[in-house]
Amino acid sequence: MRRSRWEIVVYWIITEMEGDSHGETPRIVAWGKRFISTDGIFGKGTGSYREEDPPEPLDERNPLATYSNAKIRGEARIRERHPNHVIVRVGPIYGRNAAGQWDKRVASMCADLEAGREVSRSDNLYKTFIHVEDMGNAIHELLHGSYLGTLHLGPAKKESYYSFFKKMALALGLNAEGVKESLLTEADAQERGIPLNTSLNTKKAHELLQTRFRQAGWENANGNDSDKGE
Repeated sequence: MRRSRWEIVVYWIITEMEGDSHGETPRIVAWGKRFISTDGIFGKGTGSYREEDPPEPLDERNPLATYSNAKIRGEARIRERHPNHVIVRVGPIYGRNAAGQWDKRVASMCADLEAGREVSRSDNLYKTFIHVEDMGNAIHELLHGSYLGTLHLGPAKKESYYSFFKKMALALGLNAEGVKESLLTEADAQERGIPLNTSLNTKKAHELLQTRFRQAGWENANGNDSDKGE
């Protein structure tokens, strides 16, 4: 049965949420020769990862280690079995579903700020956050295009969790002053097996695809033409 771009993205998000929330081993998300992977395969956390950079298993002390390391094995399996493959890697996904409901990160922030509670987020934990609609558009392009290989999807610039939530609060008309900055020390990060920077270099996707990836807080996907995903 042929799946639409939105069916693929929705199925992927459900899988992500199940693995993230319950610590379960997720199902392998692949259709034929196509596989959706994650920034979590870069366990050392040095940031600005390119497609050709080798995976780095996540420290087993991290609750997401089972999930992320399964993705590494999934990528290897796809490459072994399907020489003509497409593997896309993404960071945290955000956006509304078909019912207009926000993802759990943004929904939790909204609930706290609307109730007058402060939200504390790390300003030195970096990711490449991607909007669900942009991801869907990019996957749709790849499904109908000729590109083969690995591709990193997302906007040009990384965000810390603090900057992401701050910008989203502003965009949604909430009290952004209620979003407070915190820092994760290197010692604490090492003890808990948390990579501080798994941001992706998305320059190749910006050059290959017509899809434009919005930065956090943008109302549309029409970004600065000078942003090249570096």
